[in-house]
Amino acid sequence: MSDDAWAGLADKFADEAYATVKGHVRTHVLHQQLLEHLPAPPATVLDVGGGAGHQSFPLAEAGYEVTLLDPSPAMLDKARQRLERLPAGAPPRGARAGPRPPTARSP
Repeated sequence: MSDDAWAGLADKFADEAYATVKGHVRTHVLHQQLLEHLPAPPATVLDVGGGAGHQSFPLAEAGYEVTLLDPSPAMLDKARQRLERLPAGAPPRGARAGPRPPTARSP
């Protein structure tokens, strides 16, 4: 038995729930709320419990230096997969998921 409670749910949550209209609206609304309360970029942000990076990525794209921290290896893997699917040089350049940063991308 895995200690990762999200191991069996990561794909459904990250790839399906957030891909719906409701998921996109939720991400947008939370992003706007975060921007109202965060200092201006390029501030450093620690996204604790950040899952697959649905809040971290928009913050990094807005110019923040973001570190995503999550106790679930499955969710961190989803964040890394999402980061790797971005075109080379595309934001979020400052995003990191978990204890090791993903492969650097050239601008």
